[in-house]
Amino acid sequence: MNTRAKAVAVSTVGYMCLAITGWMLQMSNASWFSRQYGLAILYPLAILLAVMGILSFAQNRGLDSIVFFGGAGLLGTLGAYFPAHALAGAVAPASYLGWFACLWGIFFLYVWAGSFKSGVPRMLFLLALWLSLGCIAIGDWSGVGGWIMAGGYLGLISSVLAFVASGSEIVGYGRTTNPNLEVAGTAPRPMAAD
Repeated sequence: MNTRAKAVAVSTVGYMCLAITGWMLQMSNASWFSRQYGLAILYPLAILLAVMGILSFAQNRGLDSIVFFGGAGLLGTLGAYFPAHALAGAVAPASYLGWFACLWGIFFLYVWAGSFKSGVPRMLFLLALWLSLGCIAIGDWSGVGGWIMAGGYLGLISSVLAFVASGSEIVGYGRTTNPNLEVAGTAPRPMAAD
């Protein structure tokens, strides 16, 4: 397998992992299900995202590496926080959860600002993700459930965009490596990750 195919495989798996995790977690914020149902998937997918981050870094795909490490950090801290408080029977003050979402939202805002040359699906995914975290933070601070629900729906949109980013890697790779599918007179496009 050539290096480019390995990079496509890593990006595809990483963005699909973000899509699945985001969808499963944001369904509870959108009030489709109770929050307890989405927590079981956090640790395995956080580990998978960390591995994809390491592989992306080894392949010099900086943006993907940052996105995957950020996703692993977000999922890992969520996985550590919520079960510990549920077992102890404690409820965190709303301001704490708001700060948690706000600070991760700021992280993904920075990543979004650096993603403008990485392709539309990645850029829109990161935009929807930080807007989702911002709405969740406002909802936790204000106590207005509508903000959290809006953040949940924005999170569902970001998950769909992660699915698109994952699929665009495969489609783009197939278009540029199969000579039968290339348009005459056009050169193959480079990968849009960095």
